[in-house]
Amino acid sequence: VLGVCEPLKHIMVSFRGTASYAHLRTDLTFLKRGAGDALGMTGPRVHEGFHQSYFSSGVGHEIEDVLAKVCAKHPDFDVFLTGHSLGGALAILCAYRVAHYVKLPSQTQVFCITFGSPRVGDPEFKEALMQAPGVHVYRFVHGRDLVPRMPTINYAHPGILLWLRKVRSKSLLFEQLKTGGRRSDLHDACTPTASRAAAKSPSLPCLPVSYTHLTLPTKA
Repeated sequence: VLGVCEPLKHIMVSFRGTASYAHLRTDLTFLKRGAGDALGMTGPRVHEGFHQSYFSSGVGHEIEDVLAKVCAKHPDFDVFLTGHSLGGALAILCAYRVAHYVKLPSQTQVFCITFGSPRVGDPEFKEALMQAPGVHVYRFVHGRDLVPRMPTINYAHPGILLWLRKVRSKSLLFEQLKTGGRRSDLHDACTPTASRAAAKSPSLPCLPVSYTHLTLPTKA
């Protein structure tokens, strides 16, 4: 779904989440493919299941084409890509594709905000996304959610971790982690690269709730 909020100058693309944890576990058995094209032959490597979901039936390219047209019409708008679980993984892949293959107005900022997203690609993919100009990645993780810990071998999370956890009063504590290092309980939350990105990135804006929505058609 793509939505445009003209008063707030926001363009939102939201990806559907995983249908079930069993489905997610099945997806995570696949190998990696290149993020640079639909055949998976070029670019840094990403999870094959996510690659297939993004490019299947030409949906990925269609999203990119529509987004380029909408951004050209609204050159001073910012782009928000979001999704939960599998949807978060697709939002991250879309952010990489937008940063490297979609022609956007020079002033357009891209915010990728995910919730409970699994790891998407290898360390090269992570670095390529985090070094892209005008792209800011934030990922929400709730407590000790298992999904952000998968897959495990030669995968890495991009962006800044926003960790929601319970404290003694049983309320939720929101932490934006900006320190370097690795803590397994935070699912490789922040690397030194993420720390530098956090120092340079703007504060996470509040997401608007008033949008005009357009459902993107699926190609036959």
